[in-house]
Amino acid sequence: QIITNLADACGPEDTIETCIKKISNEDYEYSHIIYHNSEALANSNIVNKDLSPNDNSYRFSGSSEEAKNYVCLDGTSEDSTCTTDADLYRIIGFFPNYDGKYEMKLIKATEGTPTELGDNSTAEGGAYSSSNYYHWNSSKGTSDSDGNTNMWQYSNLNKINLNSYYVNTYLAKVTNLSEHITEHKWTTGGLIFSRIYNAQQTYNKELGTEKITTSDSKCYTEDNTSAVQKCTEDDLTHTAKIGLMYVSDYGYAAYPEAWNSKMGVGSGGYDQENVKTNNWMVLGKTEWTVSRQSELGYGAWIVGNPGGMGGNAMWNNHGVRPVFYLDSSTKIKSGAGTHDNPFRLSWN
Repeated sequence: QIITNLADACGPEDTIETCIKKISNEDYEYSHIIYHNSEALANSNIVNKDLSPNDNSYRFSGSSEEAKNYVCLDGTSEDSTCTTDADLYRIIGFFPNYDGKYEMKLIKATEGTPTELGDNSTAEGGAYSSSNYYHWNSSKGTSDSDGNTNMWQYSNLNKINLNSYYVNTYLAKVTNLSEHITEHKWTTGGLIFSRIYNAQQTYNKELGTEKITTSDSKCYTEDNTSAVQKCTEDDLTHTAKIGLMYVSDYGYAAYPEAWNSKMGVGSGGYDQENVKTNNWMVLGKTEWTVSRQSELGYGAWIVGNPGGMGGNAMWNNHGVRPVFYLDSSTKIKSGAGTHDNPFRLSWN
């Protein structure tokens, strides 16, 4: 049986651990889900399959219309249009955890707002800037470095806006949700700023075979970006419920034809129209990723407005889309994964 939609694989009593394993790469033309396993890809017709991260993940890939991966988290269980687009999320994919069980990785479908992430009055400022924009790490009201660093564990966006206000206030309206958001070890070594990386090279440097280790990175003290300290494993990972997308998440959301293209802004790859229209993750706005510029004490990676990736000083302001993982007991109760009929989840 050809799986044309994730809903075809998931019965209301199936956990994601059960249903996702029914999907094969032969279904990609219809489901737009790719199983990133080298043996499974070997027999497929997917282009650039040799550029897979080979991490055993199942990822949505393709245009916004093709990737039927919308989830509604509005606190109701109605099988209908979501109450508001602010409560819509999209499934990046399904990823094996440290026990080999699959978790659902979600990203907010729209940029976060002060209602959700807090502002200067509701979340002690955090990294709030203005309107829907936030610093990657700057103190309340600053417009410069203010002695902050680009180590994610010190980021006010991470500590205050995402893992305090957002998870404990905004998401709390959804019954049972918070207890099923897993504490995840985010790899935060980052990567050196460059325009030459394709999707696989980016993955390898962030998470894979070439990721930054304690011996080849620059780490910085919390209160002074110019002071370099010896890196520890705790400097290059951070355990928390909420994070942001990796640069490579954005890379593999594009259709496979793009995976050998350069991801940097102005490099003639991911900022080209034929790639942007075939990447469901594109919002057409600048937004932060979780990855820092590892060679600098003050830079982090962003999705640029043209659609490619770039580096930016962390005290600048950009959009934020929270990302989190739901545990393997999660079930897709109903829905078709479309904007107007998104998936509804349960844990009963």
